[in-house]
Formats: sequence, C-alpha cells, structure tokens
Amino acid sequence: MSAYSTSVVSTSSHLMGELAETVDDVLVINKGRLVASGTLGEVTGSHQSLEDAFFALTTGGAR
Repeated sequence: MSAYSTSVVSTSSHLMGELAETVDDVLVINKGRLVASGTLGEVTGSHQSLEDAFFALTTGGAR
C-alpha cells in the first residue's frame, strides 16, 4: 500500500444542503451535459449556497 491513497465516492442527490456539508468536489450535470466541476467553493462561486449555484447553472437563476 502506498503512503498516499485516495478514495472516491460518487453520489447523486437533490438535497443540496446535505451535499454541501459532506463533499469536497462537485460536478453539476444538466440535461446530460457537464456544466460545472471543481471544489465546492469553485462551483458555488459568488452564490450564497450550493443550491443557489445549482439553479443558476441549470436554469439561468430562475427558481
């Protein structure tokens, strides 16, 4: 076993608040296309929450 190892767990959820508490990296897929990927901070950007960023990325900000 190497001194450095990583683990990957993939999950899909509509519970953005819970995801924001547990993830390091995020992928946002809209209609089968990758629209954002990066750390939680990179994807959230200037938005107040992951949920706000998700809606901005997938619907142009409309809720």
